[in-house]
Amino acid sequence: MNQELNQIEITYSPIEDRLIMVLRMQDFSEYRLWITRKFAKMLWSILIELTQMSPAPPKEIEQQMHKTQTRFEKEQAARQVPTPAQYGMQVATQPLGKDPVLVSRIQVHRQEDNSHLLLLLSEQGHSYQLSCNDMLVQSLARLLSASVKKASWDLDFRFRDLRADGHNA
Repeated sequence: MNQELNQIEITYSPIEDRLIMVLRMQDFSEYRLWITRKFAKMLWSILIELTQMSPAPPKEIEQQMHKTQTRFEKEQAARQVPTPAQYGMQVATQPLGKDPVLVSRIQVHRQEDNSHLLLLLSEQGHSYQLSCNDMLVQSLARLLSASVKKASWDLDFRFRDLRADGHNA
């Protein structure tokens, strides 16, 4: 599945006591994935490991990540439940179905361009491949951190932007 990612959202569903990750693609397809507390812990440890493996980003990437985080926080404060219409994006297809798929396993593969392929798997055989460069890994970690905080799961998911060179942003 080599589709261009347009947007990622992670929000907390108090009724389900789960996070929902919504991945919207350039071709107007949408993938909805349930993330449990247990899976969030697995994903978090992988994201932190990938972050620590990456070199310190250029100043422009750090500034862009800060702008993205600030925009995300403002959007989260302004709304409760996100909808595609709020972003001016129509959803043409939902290849995994309308209801979110519960993911329970994750595999990570390094790609030839040194990006990472995250394979998110369900027990029913559904899967989603997410190709992540360093910036997307960091953005995903920030989104997960903010959503886990809202979930009050008593997990220490504070994003510390740590890298192998010891640089702390």
